[in-house]
Amino acid sequence: MRNHIITIALLVIAAIAFTYRFFAEETIQSYCDILAFALPTLAAIEEIIVAERGNKRFAEELKKRPPFELLSEEEYERRKEEGTIDENTIYATGE
Repeated sequence: MRNHIITIALLVIAAIAFTYRFFAEETIQSYCDILAFALPTLAAIEEIIVAERGNKRFAEELKKRPPFELLSEEEYERRKEEGTIDENTIYATGE
């Protein structure tokens, strides 16, 4: 929620500008129109930036996890006999 404060603020200001447009003079109405349509666009851009930051953090967390391999029982037993089982890898058998 903390990441979305700027987006929420921009959308609230846009809603206020849209509402204020109906009560303002003609000269101010054009400014309100600009704010009412430009601020949601800026809010969408901000959400894209927040999503990219979140994706980078998520990718970094995935890199910290150990590798994972799905093997058959025979393949796992063969690797065990050969001694090629890596201690840092998680092996799962699909059978």
